[in-house]
Amino acid sequence: TDVQGASYPILVLAGDDTGAVWAGASGAGARKFIDYGLITIDVARTSGGGLTTPFVFDVAVDRDGSVWFATPVGLFQYQERIWLTDFQDQDGVRPEINEINELLVDQDNALWIATAGAGIRRKTPSPVGYMEDIFAHEAGGLPDDAVLALEEDSDGDIWAGTRRGLARWND
Repeated sequence: TDVQGASYPILVLAGDDTGAVWAGASGAGARKFIDYGLITIDVARTSGGGLTTPFVFDVAVDRDGSVWFATPVGLFQYQERIWLTDFQDQDGVRPEINEINELLVDQDNALWIATAGAGIRRKTPSPVGYMEDIFAHEAGGLPDDAVLALEEDSDGDIWAGTRRGLARWND
């Protein structure tokens, strides 16, 4: 529920290494629930930044403790008391790259980002920030650039469900 007491559908739950549970809602942003259940942090209104949209489609927690939020207006990264926004706004970049449907942190701690019409983005941790790759229909072998689901199998292959079928990525 929000501060006015209205209820919103919870779309996703994710746990972290501290025992907290993160909830993403359609219309109410995201909240962090501390494991004993009495403290709730409304991360949509955290000082120093926060989500710029109340719609959170997915939440993923990486091994470095970053919490990632998939939203219709970009990717958000939360580290204890710090917010970072990943919004692509360059010439030649399709706007659909900022409509994030789903997230996946793989066994190598890379973040896979399913977009609503610009393929898949992969952010790999590097000594300074992240390196990014984009896999799309034309150059990356996807059946369609609208990616709705991601999953990693036991061999480390990444599977992508698109509007026009299934694709598998492996090294």
